[in-house]
This record gives sequence, C-alpha cells and structure tokens, in this order.
Amino acid sequence: MSDQEYDRVFDRLLTVEKQFPELAAPDSPTRRIGSDLSHDFPEVAHHIPMLSLDKVYTTLEISAWMEKLSTQADHLSLKQILGYLVWLGQLPEPTLRLISSRLRFKSNLKRLLIETSKINQALPDLAGSKPSEIVHAFEKAPRLSLYAAYVVNEAQALREPLWGFVCQWAEVTLHTTGDDLRELGLRPSPAYGRILTTLRDAWLDGKVQSRAEEKALLNKLVSEIE
Repeated sequence: MSDQEYDRVFDRLLTVEKQFPELAAPDSPTRRIGSDLSHDFPEVAHHIPMLSLDKVYTTLEISAWMEKLSTQADHLSLKQILGYLVWLGQLPEPTLRLISSRLRFKSNLKRLLIETSKINQALPDLAGSKPSEIVHAFEKAPRLSLYAAYVVNEAQALREPLWGFVCQWAEVTLHTTGDDLRELGLRPSPAYGRILTTLRDAWLDGKVQSRAEEKALLNKLVSEIE
C-alpha cells in the first residue's frame, strides 16, 4: 500500500471514529503512534520544524504547505527563501553569520542559510560515499536546504548524494524496535541507539537485505554487549 493510499484510509477511519465513537476499537491505528521509536528517551524539539512530515498531495495542499513554510521563515515567500539560500548558501558559515547579523536576518532564515552552507561544504567529500555515511550527514538537515544545495550544485557527482538521500535512503526503516531490545533483556541505555543505528546502516549499505538477516545481526550485536 502506498503512503498516499494509507493516509487516505487512515483519514477516513479517523472521520468515522469521530462520528461514531462507539465503533472505535481499542487497538485502532488512530490510537497508536505511527512510529517504532523507543519511548525510553526524552523528546527533543527541532530547532527547524520538520515540515516534510506534513501530508501533501494536491496542488491546493502544496500551496498551503508553501504558505505555512513562509510564515515560519521570517514571513518570506518560498521563492524569496530559496533565493537567499541559493544566493548566499555557498558562503562559509562565519561569513554567513556576519552577513545575517548585518542584514538582521531572523533566526529561522539564518539557520536555513547555515544548514545550506554546511551541506554545500560537505558535498565534495561525500561523493562516492556509502549510503549510511550520507544519511548520517543529512538526516538532520532541513529539506529546503537540501533542495537549495541540489539547485546550486550542477555536477552529477554532487547531486547524487542529495538525490539518493531524499528519494531512497531517508525512508529506510527497521523491523526492530526499542521494545524488541527490551524483550531481549537490554535495559534502556545509549546502547539502544547504537544497535538501531548499526542495523539501519546495514540495510542502507546492503549488508542486510531481509528481516531474517536483520534479526541475525541484532542477535550478534546483543551478544557482544552481554
């Protein structure tokens, strides 16, 4: 089932349950958090909103998303924001901080510029890198900064890491969750993050290609801790 079809069915179920609460089952998908992340760690607020998590499918929804984005970046239009990122995003971070101060850019635009600069600076070293290395480099980057870097860098070798991250590797998910680690006898600790990251990296780099292979690697990692 595609993401769009899942969202359509999920939204329909949500509407029905609101109209007929007595029909809502205790194990309804609407009552579960759609994530397999562990709840043993505190939540951390993103400095830059992850608007890429919004559901957008129609032209009208895209326009609304763009309007939402512009209101969170100094009330600039999307075209203006991209213009700044493409124009200034190739400059080194110290220069950007000075320019942002001189031009009195607000914090959101300043952060986007700095993130764009970091991406542009990192790209030459990432050409030909493993997918896992590229994901580690870009997983916290704002999508708008990634897009601006893609526009600026016309060389195919520099665009490939950006394209691969956004279109393939950023969506890789695991079968293993924090609950699975707890059931294996591991207490919540930083080891959770290391294990899950190692499993994800294995999927990204092609070292794991099935659920059975993921489980085998998981057991190996757990045995090394014990």
